[in-house]
Amino acid sequence: MSRPIDHFRSEDVVRRALQFDFSLSLFRRNHDELRLFLACLAAPRNGYSMLGVENRWLVHEAMLEVTCLLHNFVAAAKSLVDHSRVVYRDLYEPRGAIPEYQAEVDRRFKHDPLSKFIAGLREMSQHQRLPNVTTEFHFENQAPGGGTAFETRLQLKVADLLRYSGWTTPARHYLESADKTIDIAAVTRDYWDHVVAFYDWFRQQQRAVHGDAADEYARSAMHGLYDTNAKVFGEIFANVVKLEQRDSSTPLKYTDLSDALAPALTIVDGRALHLCMHDPHHWIDVALAAISRRFTVPDELAPRLRALIR
Repeated sequence: MSRPIDHFRSEDVVRRALQFDFSLSLFRRNHDELRLFLACLAAPRNGYSMLGVENRWLVHEAMLEVTCLLHNFVAAAKSLVDHSRVVYRDLYEPRGAIPEYQAEVDRRFKHDPLSKFIAGLREMSQHQRLPNVTTEFHFENQAPGGGTAFETRLQLKVADLLRYSGWTTPARHYLESADKTIDIAAVTRDYWDHVVAFYDWFRQQQRAVHGDAADEYARSAMHGLYDTNAKVFGEIFANVVKLEQRDSSTPLKYTDLSDALAPALTIVDGRALHLCMHDPHHWIDVALAAISRRFTVPDELAPRLRALIR
């Protein structure tokens, strides 16, 4: 790897480059909110609560929320595309840095049916109308003695989407190759994976250009000049020890886990974690993912938390 150019290590340039991380975080947060809500609805006990004519209002509210979150997801996807293009053209292109950028964009997105479908869904949602979201309840018999599996899925009807006339050719191919419905959880997950693969590449190129200056600036921007990691996890592990030593006859509650991890969680995390209370393992995954965006999480924390819920 060649030595980073001094110009790209200056504070002003690094700060401008790191503004892109906020755009990536915007997209991630909108993806996470949609994913968490869909997973919450898919949980059997939550899905069962929406069955029955008398509970139709719950289905109505769920579809409204999914429509709102889907709108935000596709809008954030467009913002990310535009912001990254501006960062490249302002910061890197004039100086001949990351010359492969446009070729990578074209290769991954220019004719990709999934990407063009998401772009078209954003155009339709923001400039014409919101898509119609439907709810499907799926029952599946398990092996003898295994009971019945139940799942709630939120779908977009292909026939409804095709009424929109603004689809590009690749997007229309995507729709015509789909079944009668498009599963919202699946299509947004696939697009998220596709986009993140590109931006993992882009951030690697940024690191090659800026060296360790970007990482150092990002750490100081979040935590200042002090290393707060040891203090935060010292408090967390002290809390975990108390839970490990509690009377085994005392049931563990979500509030116990939340209080234990409180030194590294925010109010926004609490809102997201509320949607995970159907599954303690999922709750821990989401909590640790949130914490790892801010701190270096010790390897021993996850297994000790999981041991508490066995």
